[in-house]
Amino acid sequence: MTRKDAEKWFEIADKDLASADILVKRKLFETSLFHCQQAAEKYIKGFLTSRGKQFPKIHDIVYLVKIAEKEDNVFKEILEDAAGLTDFAVMYRYPLDKKIILTVSDCKRALKRVRAIKHFILKKINA
Repeated sequence: MTRKDAEKWFEIADKDLASADILVKRKLFETSLFHCQQAAEKYIKGFLTSRGKQFPKIHDIVYLVKIAEKEDNVFKEILEDAAGLTDFAVMYRYPLDKKIILTVSDCKRALKRVRAIKHFILKKINA
């Protein structure tokens, strides 16, 4: 795997992040949160790819961060942000028994977490 392979992950992640921003403005909160999770997942997979690390086909960002942590212990810094996004991979993708009311604030918090992960990953890649 090369830096070029990682860049492909980052390009798709950037599109997910841009989609999440647009969806918040359209008040499509559930779908925005899904794209937040997807973006974070792809930034981390891009990092792992850049280091030649294998990873399973999963959506658990916490698990992916723990793989990255074996490469670089400092990844524990983004564990909380990862944990705050992981459930959005499936949480709103299927009918729920109980209605959950989401707000712009929920999405802004998720967007902030994704941007923190993106910044962290790009800093590691460019170090």
